[in-house]
Amino acid sequence: MGECKSSSYMLTNIACILLITVILAPLVSATGGGAVIEVSTIQLSEMDTFENSDLEVPFTIVEQSGIDADIEVNVLISTLEGTVLHNLSTNYTILASGSTPINYSFPNMPYGFSNLIVTMTGDTGTIDSNYVTEFNRTIQRLRPAQLSIEEITIIPVNSAGTPTGNESIRDGDYAIFSASVENLGDLQWSSNIEVYIVGQDIIESHQTSATFAAATVTTTQFYSSSQFNESNSNISSHFSVNISISSPPPSQSELFQISTFEVGPPPLARIDMDLLHLNPDVNAGGIALWNLSIENNGDIDYIGTITCIFSGGEIEYSNSIDLPPGNNTTISISASARPGILSCQTEGQRIWDDSISPVSSTLSMTAAAFEAAGSATPAALGGPWHKGDVATFSMLVRNHGDSDGMVQLRCEINGIVSLSESLSLAIDAAGEVSVAIQMITTGQNQVNWSLVSSNGAIDAGLEGVLNIPISDQQSIAPQISIVEWSSAQGISFTWQVELDTGVEREVQLRLGYELGGSETYPFDSIISVYPGMTTGQYVIGHVDAENVVIRVNSVNWTLGPGPTSATKSVPSQRPAYSIQLNPLSSPRDPTEGDETSITVEISNTGLVDGNSGQLFLVDASGNLLAQSETEILLSEEEKDIILSIVWPSGSDVTLTAKWSIGQQIVTSSQSYSSGVTVSSAQSYDIPWIGMISGIAIAGAVILVMRLKNASKENTSTSPQRKDRTAKTTKTVTKSKTTASSNDRKVQVGCPECARQLRVPASYSGKVRCPDCSTRFDVTSRDEPRQEEEVEEIVEQEKKEISCPDCAQSLMVPTDYAGSVRCPACKVVFKANSE
Repeated sequence: MGECKSSSYMLTNIACILLITVILAPLVSATGGGAVIEVSTIQLSEMDTFENSDLEVPFTIVEQSGIDADIEVNVLISTLEGTVLHNLSTNYTILASGSTPINYSFPNMPYGFSNLIVTMTGDTGTIDSNYVTEFNRTIQRLRPAQLSIEEITIIPVNSAGTPTGNESIRDGDYAIFSASVENLGDLQWSSNIEVYIVGQDIIESHQTSATFAAATVTTTQFYSSSQFNESNSNISSHFSVNISISSPPPSQSELFQISTFEVGPPPLARIDMDLLHLNPDVNAGGIALWNLSIENNGDIDYIGTITCIFSGGEIEYSNSIDLPPGNNTTISISASARPGILSCQTEGQRIWDDSISPVSSTLSMTAAAFEAAGSATPAALGGPWHKGDVATFSMLVRNHGDSDGMVQLRCEINGIVSLSESLSLAIDAAGEVSVAIQMITTGQNQVNWSLVSSNGAIDAGLEGVLNIPISDQQSIAPQISIVEWSSAQGISFTWQVELDTGVEREVQLRLGYELGGSETYPFDSIISVYPGMTTGQYVIGHVDAENVVIRVNSVNWTLGPGPTSATKSVPSQRPAYSIQLNPLSSPRDPTEGDETSITVEISNTGLVDGNSGQLFLVDASGNLLAQSETEILLSEEEKDIILSIVWPSGSDVTLTAKWSIGQQIVTSSQSYSSGVTVSSAQSYDIPWIGMISGIAIAGAVILVMRLKNASKENTSTSPQRKDRTAKTTKTVTKSKTTASSNDRKVQVGCPECARQLRVPASYSGKVRCPDCSTRFDVTSRDEPRQEEEVEEIVEQEKKEISCPDCAQSLMVPTDYAGSVRCPACKVVFKANSE
């Protein structure tokens, strides 16, 4: 029973052990797995770099033994100095023969280097070259580009880019601007680098592209295209240079550097002088002597002028010298002794400001002394001035010294010195000194003036500068506005002379005319003209001329640019005079001794008015029979002049009319027939009976004819007729010929001289040519026409006039105003004389 009981406990214990074994079997199996890190899946390499702030750590764990493996992974990140940045542990179960990818992300990683250690503990497998259970890496987070412009270097060079050796920029230099840019980051950066140069009148810019490598210094150079100069005030010019990165890294908003520099003077000579007076006991008027020592302690040769001036601006010595650096020379100077100061200085080349120049020496002695007696500056006389004018500078001075002396006024303009006549003044005497200078430059002219004396002192302040404004030369413009020709005056013209703004001037004015290229000036005189327009009229008279001319010349002043003469053509229009003797005299056939009227027709067919004149009537022997004044004939005007003469003897009388107008004489001749003159000296018996009988018969015939005419007039004139005017009518038949119109005329030519005469178309008979007195026949030009029937023809309206001599009545056309001859007594009279 005891054995049974112990066997039973044994079985129970075995069963419990088996049960426990079964329960614990998985645990024993787990510890048997093998987990490792696959090397090929580790993406971080030794010294790997990254830019972002987050660090990614990826890798894969695999199980090798076919049994699940439980592991713990620890990731430790620390600085190189040992400071822990991240420490992370994580448990994983890797399934049998499986793989698990792992990825850790760590934020806010610092810039620079860090240590990464990954370890795996637990059910780990076998390690070899492909599988590990731990790894470590040194990693680096890259810093972004960080640029810094370290410095700007300025290198003086010449125009060819070769360094001049000057320590700083000097006048006339060019420059190389060098900029050093350092990249403090771990990444390179590319951008444009720009430079701006500003100063005086220079604005210059340059640009170039550059790549700035990580943790390096990059140097960029720029060559200036402008030459740098000092300012005109001899104060060093200030310039600024701004160098900037046009596209800075994102972490930098602006990136620039400004540097300033000054332009100094060019290399200069340094002249040190010393003036030693050799005879300090010299008297006024004597010769004072000095030695001038000159030494060049500068950088370059001194090639300039040494000038010594005594009080008052008088130059005692002026000469050029060439003095290399480190050399010296001595110059002897002499001057007329008088109280004053001798001053010596350099001219023509700039020297260092610390040079010993100028130097001076003072003379003191008993002598004349001069002061201003009025204004302390000379008076400028004669203005305002124009180029070429003479300006006079005058000044009153007085001798207030201890002895007599000589004084002059010295004026210098544009390097030309003018001196007044020497004025000798006794003690306390005063006088005037003056200088006349022709001003030849326009604009503001500086006149350097001073009082100078060879044996006297000049008070301080008696020197200075006068600014004299000089205008451009005055120009004068001659013109001719109107040229006229008249019968009374001949040629005349209106002239103008326009003077520019300025002062009154004297000019030589010449007025005349031109013919065949030769000029004649009847008027030649000196006149004064004022600024603006001066006008006048000049009558040349009756001369042959093609043009009228005006010419001006300046008198004692300089004429400005522009024409000095003007011409204008003479009008060609002239009066055209003609004269004609009327071939009919009044009476028609006068006898010797009769009072006879001769009509002379004068005319002006030209385009201009004529002139008054005289009309003469002479016979064939040249005897003056009558004369008359003629008034002015207007253009295209005609006039009849009636001259009364006593008829000369002869059967044919030739009369000549001579018309004198100005310098012209126009003539016309005409022959007239004289009537028969019964001699009263012959004795005969008067046939009284025959005469009485004849008179009675003639009276009876005339009475019958008058009564007959009166009867016709009464039948043809209406009772309402006024002013003794009537219209006559007549009838014609078919067989009768109608007469041509009474007022129609035709032209016929004289067979001797070819003159054209106008005669009535119906006239047939003899006519006489008024020019050559030839008589010839003319025939009627009217063609008779047949009327088919009797018709009434209304003729021109007529009026009745009476002869002023015998009261004979005549019928003439109403509008007729010419001369008629009385059929009874042969008297010629005007039809409109009533």
